[in-house]
Amino acid sequence: MNFLQAFYFSVLLHGGVLQGAKVVEMHPPAAEHQITPGEKVQFELYYGVIPVGKAQMFVYKEFYRVNHRECYRINIQAKTVGAVNWVAAVDDEWGSYVDRVSLLPHASYRDLAEGGFRKKEWTRYDHRTQTVEVKILNNRTNQFYEPKYFHVPWHINDLVSGLMQIRSIPFDTLKVGDTLRTHAFYEETLYDFEVIYEGKELLDTEIGEIWAHRIKPIMPDNPIFDGENSIVAWVSADANQLPLRMKAKMYIGSASLSITGVEGLAFPIGTPKQATDPDSAP
Repeated sequence: MNFLQAFYFSVLLHGGVLQGAKVVEMHPPAAEHQITPGEKVQFELYYGVIPVGKAQMFVYKEFYRVNHRECYRINIQAKTVGAVNWVAAVDDEWGSYVDRVSLLPHASYRDLAEGGFRKKEWTRYDHRTQTVEVKILNNRTNQFYEPKYFHVPWHINDLVSGLMQIRSIPFDTLKVGDTLRTHAFYEETLYDFEVIYEGKELLDTEIGEIWAHRIKPIMPDNPIFDGENSIVAWVSADANQLPLRMKAKMYIGSASLSITGVEGLAFPIGTPKQATDPDSAP
């Protein structure tokens, strides 16, 4: 798993919510969110203080029907830049068809180009039978291998839907120290994660000062991140609830991911969530 995948993989940790013994039901339907067809969010990835990659997340303007459900199509593109390309060039693309109501994935794809490594993968989610089908392309024949099937828990997330779940978490109902939990399916493996909510703070970004929710994922043992408390992430404390920044301690140094630009959002960055509620109007 490269740096770019590892950072986005960590965002899977923000799905369903548990507060102690109290379960906040988010599926179906998900809590209110402000995902907007046509929106784009740009990020830059640093190793130490050196820029090593760029990423963009965008929502297609059209809706798609998958499993008889209306879905957003959401795409993430990430690639290395500069001198890193001479050592370990990465040009990856992930996408998902995410249910417009529940924000659960119905299908997803990955197209990875990392140095000499190539992988194309197609995954379908049947939430009725709790089954996931994974197909991987044979690069030599350009035909898919025989599919693999996996039984998964209810409300399973993939890489991209995990990002979208951030948009519906009721952060205003959380207290410092509360725990978020989710199930995730990634690279033919099931993961159970916990995230600790650490309150709000003012974050200085390239697009301005933004109040943000601070969260700390509890990482499982892995070859990338150094310890279970190795990552801290920030999500905008506004109506958009966008991922803004992540910082990670790694076995071979430190890395960070920061927002650099936005387009087509439903509300300007910093718009209070209460201002989007029609019932709050005088």
